[in-house]
Amino acid sequence: MLAAALAASSAPAWGQTTAARLEVEAQPSCSTRDELIARVAARSARIRFVDDGAGVPVMTARIDAGPKGAVVAELTVVEPDGRRFARRLEAPSCAAATDALALVVAITLDPSAATAEADKLNAYPVEPAELDQRLRTFESRFPSAAAFEGFLKAHDADRASLAEVLARAVRTNSDAITASIEARVMRA
Repeated sequence: MLAAALAASSAPAWGQTTAARLEVEAQPSCSTRDELIARVAARSARIRFVDDGAGVPVMTARIDAGPKGAVVAELTVVEPDGRRFARRLEAPSCAAATDALALVVAITLDPSAATAEADKLNAYPVEPAELDQRLRTFESRFPSAAAFEGFLKAHDADRASLAEVLARAVRTNSDAITASIEARVMRA
């Protein structure tokens, strides 16, 4: 998928932002650059758009009338090294096409936005037994219950917030999230 192909090159590190230049070609009555930017911002605060494309991906979104009343949207991404990727989709309306493009842009530039979308939809629920096992495994990495509680306190967290992070990692099958958490354990 486009998002997976771009994730390695465009994705921000944990807590950082990523920049891109965004151009929109559409009838003003259908969609605008500002509208697409607002919809991307609603999905990720870690993305910012710049006017100068030097050293950042250049994204061009085109929205046109399609066959049988549909709307056709295309996103073309040109990486700073010249690699080019494109994604084409059809939607029933300009609003739906703009929303779909916003999701593709957000996931492309900030793959963690996919987890946020899954959370909104409560997609990929985690089995309670699996989550309990993950929590027990995580806690067992500490030499004592006091060390585990110290870790939680140092990170201003509790068991519930840790469970939420671990559940996201399970839902996204994200080794990166798990590795990030484990790295913090080693520093604790």
